[in-house]
Amino acid sequence: MNDDVIVAAGLRKRYGRTYALDGLELRVAPGEIHGVLGPNGAGKTTMVRVFATLVRFDTGTVRICGYDVVRQPEQVRSRIALTGQFAAVDELLTGRQNLLLFARLLRLPARVARRRVDELVEQFDLTEVADRTATQYSGGMRRRLDLAVSLLRPPRVLFLDEPTTGLDPRSRNRLWEAIRGVVAAGTTVLLTTQYLEEADQLATGSRWSTTAGWSLTARPISSSRAPAAIGSTSRCGIGVGSGPPPTSCEGSARRSPRSTRTCGGSACRWPTGSPR
Repeated sequence: MNDDVIVAAGLRKRYGRTYALDGLELRVAPGEIHGVLGPNGAGKTTMVRVFATLVRFDTGTVRICGYDVVRQPEQVRSRIALTGQFAAVDELLTGRQNLLLFARLLRLPARVARRRVDELVEQFDLTEVADRTATQYSGGMRRRLDLAVSLLRPPRVLFLDEPTTGLDPRSRNRLWEAIRGVVAAGTTVLLTTQYLEEADQLATGSRWSTTAGWSLTARPISSSRAPAAIGSTSRCGIGVGSGPPPTSCEGSARRSPRSTRTCGGSACRWPTGSPR
């Protein structure tokens, strides 16, 4: 029996003539933080939106917690939470009011909602600012509040789409600690990021995937070390082109018919510029 909580196979999504996802193969085991590292435009957000049942894909299969995202979307949605690139909080409400609002939308009983809100306010270090309007919050406070909203009903899987973009180092470190706490409580996290350091800090062991240029064809990295940087020489689990990616970069080079990205030997070069 397959216990992986996220399983994507042969996943493709095209916008016009451009492939955002091109043969994505990905498995994520329960209880880990799996990082997906890649540049802007690589398909990370499209992947997350597909997994969260927000976007239909062209071909392939996706199962979350054993449920098919196309045939069983309600079962998937009841087991996941998503924190996007921008904090989705009402700036006219206080932090506590934001949490209570979402708790009511989730139909939590009033007493349970108040208790859960108090727990999250303390957990995310928002006690001193909980009764201030969100307009008075720093960027880091808003991101922590946004993450707290996602955990009002503890999910089995949490999708974090570039959660620390635009944050200063101190705010980023505090959010990292909050994410580690979420995983310690039993939630599986799929994290997308542009930052090598972030993936290195948060990804569990070697549970990384990387994106190949502008088409996301990710697989877990088989090496015990993470890739040094985009465009550098490294061992990683990417492939390019229309077929399934290899498990590592060792072996014969491959070239995508839709791009100039190549993968050969132990060197992976992702030239800048969009596909034609």
